[in-house]
Amino acid sequence: MKYFDAGLTASYNGVFTFFLSNRNYGKTWGFQRRQAQRALKHGKKCIWVRRFKKEAKEAAAKLYKSSDLLAFCGLTPYNPDTKEGNFKKDGYTFYVKRRGKWVDFLKVACLSDANSLRSADDVACDTIVFDEFTTTPEKYSLFRGNEVEAFIDMFISAKRMHKVRCFFLGNKESGSNP
Repeated sequence: MKYFDAGLTASYNGVFTFFLSNRNYGKTWGFQRRQAQRALKHGKKCIWVRRFKKEAKEAAAKLYKSSDLLAFCGLTPYNPDTKEGNFKKDGYTFYVKRRGKWVDFLKVACLSDANSLRSADDVACDTIVFDEFTTTPEKYSLFRGNEVEAFIDMFISAKRMHKVRCFFLGNKESGSNP
């Protein structure tokens, strides 16, 4: 394989799927591609989770930034002058043009603010990706509260009465994780 194929791995239909590998394996790009394809084809949405607000802000600034990644995903940035393109971003929310309408397909959220996603269920949201779910022991100690409880609360709020699958993407930095 030339790249990590998130679609192939997701075909196993696990509710919680964990990926632990070395850096630069293509986990993040693979899931960005999967989500863009699902948005364009099926109108499906995703919540992209990072641990802290600063990390969420940095992730929102970096996701779908590379021109190589955009081409890999089949996305063309929207140009307001020519009115061409099928992809745009506003803050922490990403949009694709589907059937002539702009629809949101990915929202970056932070685990430390899981309460903000309560009562925000959306039947089109069927994926949660927790990017960089493993970290160093020093960063684990900075999180106030229980990470697992916060994530489960976020999952239940997103799930409600429909199927949602979670993918945890991590690097081998720590011998243990929550």
